[in-house]
Amino acid sequence: AAPVQARITQLEILRTEPAFGGESFGNTGSYERVFARAHGELDPGASGNKIIQDIELAPLNGRGMVEYTTDVAILRPADVTKSNDILLFDVPNRGSKRAMLLFNADMQGSPAAFNNFEVAGDGFLQRQGTTLIAFAWQGDVAPGDNRMMVQLPTAINTDGSPVTGVVRSELTTLSPTVSLNLSAGWFTSTPPHTSYKSVETDNTKVLADGFRATLTVRSRANAPRQEIPVNDWKFGDCNTPNETQICLPAGFQPGKLYELIYRAKEPAVMGIGFAIARDVGAFFQQAEHDDTGVPNPVVHGPKVKSIITGSSQAGRFIRSMIALGFNRSEAGHRFYDGAMPHIGGGLMPLNIRFAQPGRAWGQQVDHDYPAYDFPFTYGRETDPVTGRSQGLLDRCNDNNTCPLIFHMATALELWEGRQSLGLTDPLGLRDAPEPANVRTFIMASTQHAPPSLPLPVNPPSGFARCNQIQTHTLGQCAQRSSTSSAGFVMKRHRQLR
Repeated sequence: AAPVQARITQLEILRTEPAFGGESFGNTGSYERVFARAHGELDPGASGNKIIQDIELAPLNGRGMVEYTTDVAILRPADVTKSNDILLFDVPNRGSKRAMLLFNADMQGSPAAFNNFEVAGDGFLQRQGTTLIAFAWQGDVAPGDNRMMVQLPTAINTDGSPVTGVVRSELTTLSPTVSLNLSAGWFTSTPPHTSYKSVETDNTKVLADGFRATLTVRSRANAPRQEIPVNDWKFGDCNTPNETQICLPAGFQPGKLYELIYRAKEPAVMGIGFAIARDVGAFFQQAEHDDTGVPNPVVHGPKVKSIITGSSQAGRFIRSMIALGFNRSEAGHRFYDGAMPHIGGGLMPLNIRFAQPGRAWGQQVDHDYPAYDFPFTYGRETDPVTGRSQGLLDRCNDNNTCPLIFHMATALELWEGRQSLGLTDPLGLRDAPEPANVRTFIMASTQHAPPSLPLPVNPPSGFARCNQIQTHTLGQCAQRSSTSSAGFVMKRHRQLR
């Protein structure tokens, strides 16, 4: 057999303990939470990894492999025989776990408590016997609130010099301030994200190629930019120059869009996040143990079905992961049998140099970041601008690794998230046909996320009730379907009409 070129080499179990204070969930009984780190390595020359931007510039270990380390968190039945043979993989949103909030109603608590698996809400997933596995993938998430972290390699030029490039950072603030992190955008301030370092802390300096950093301000996305004189701002915290902050003594103001264009250095190889989703999924579904003999801590094997889910940013991650072919294991098998991209209508600009995956599209903010690019639809359509025909499922159709897909959207995705591009042809003249393995559900007149009330008596359930129906049905579809993609289709269910 050919050697495996991408895999989890070591699963480092940090702690295993009772979850939810030992609460029992119907016939399933109690749950355990397991916190771990997964160490993986990639062959940069393997066909499944060559698509990763800058992987050829990542440092190699003694075996010629690229290494990464990712946080892993598991919720499993304490009695594994009570498992329903469903592994639900949670793609964090900006480092925070979301699956429990998506599928369990009546969830109340802090982000830190949710991320530590301290809150079960109505216990829906636990009553079903579902095993939940969350993994980190986003390399620019800052620590705090028990967020999930990943360690990715930094790209280095072949001569040993740092990789550099021009970075555009849109800056906003909710309150007047004189200093911001270079990554302080609308979606990247809370939770905080790390910043790409500036190659030069003197913003007045013209670099050897004639480039100089600029800072502009405007009131709306389409308003003209007004340049702020170079002597009126500087890199640093207003006391000391540094590579990751910007100072504007006159003050950054709420309601304004500031745009910093600067030359940065030392980008992480962010596209490895897609490979992590592949390797973690394949390991937990198929492996008996890691290279050191540590056993797989969850139910696994041929009868077990895996579903990957993520909300908003994480939903776009899932769509992009599938589009780039990362649902195919090194052995050539599909391992995510189902996918639930939730309220994520576009794609994830992760596999690019100096990626900023925390960015998103709001009414006025982040309009110039990539996310809504062709192809828009799961099936093939033709781009009238370039003449290119493509669909998000092209790669997985070619090698029979497409999952069953339940795509969920709210009204906001249609109004602000460009979701309509995924429902029609590019000119908007006809409905786009839906592939046999895809179902799209629009939750009409709903917002992107429920408000943080909570109500004094009954807390809001958000989308949980809808999602409970969907995940239960998708799991049933996956368990009934054959292992070949040719027979991997869904019948329509009366309860979902």
